[in-house]
Amino acid sequence: MEMRVKEFTVAYGSGDFENAEQLVVEALADRPDDACWLNRLGLLYMAQGQYSDALAAFDRAVCADPHFLEPLLNGAIVLSDLGFYDEATSRFDAARILDNSTPSQAGSMGAQGGPTPPVGQRPAQLGVAVSRTAAEKYLELSDSLLSLGLNARAQEAAEEACRYYDHARGRLQLARTFLAQQMMDKAVLEIENARRHDSRFVELHVFTALLHLVRNDRNKALDALTRAEMLADTTALGQVLRTAFAGQNSAPY
Repeated sequence: MEMRVKEFTVAYGSGDFENAEQLVVEALADRPDDACWLNRLGLLYMAQGQYSDALAAFDRAVCADPHFLEPLLNGAIVLSDLGFYDEATSRFDAARILDNSTPSQAGSMGAQGGPTPPVGQRPAQLGVAVSRTAAEKYLELSDSLLSLGLNARAQEAAEEACRYYDHARGRLQLARTFLAQQMMDKAVLEIENARRHDSRFVELHVFTALLHLVRNDRNKALDALTRAEMLADTTALGQVLRTAFAGQNSAPY
């Protein structure tokens, strides 16, 4: 089984979905109610844009193992992509309740479920790969909620992401949610937290420039934008800001 998981991971990662699907079919033929393989099936469908099938697979995974957090989060992402935002938020809330009451299963694509950790074990004590997977799911959900203007919900999702895996992108997402809520001091604080994690994170400097512009501090905005350019910034927002500065003869671009 471990070899099959590795083969699936390689096929999935390389975009060989036909081979990846064959591996899933073989695994589920042996163990039809294996929650990890059902979750992998959902990921495979989701990667190919087959969202209804993906959601069905994630639901089967949750039914097979109600304590498996990842397919519940994956289902929330699918529902959000399909435009069922209330249902996505409900699953997000269910995932939070589940996470607070029971430990998550090690069920990411390449992970193998081991002995169940003690009840109450904090995410920081879980494997790094599992923690990062859960964090990514919360960040995806936070992005979706933020795009809908559900800023407080987006903040909660970003906070959950950082609780699982505290890193620069999570802190930057938190800063975005605080900016959307006009909580400038908190946004600045999270920018500093993100910088401590990774001072060379290009998107961080671009967002810092935007934040300083919102705060009417053009000099600091220009400094942040210059740092982003030195790090070979290619983001669309960075280009827009540089063009704006150049048009006002405020920077030598």
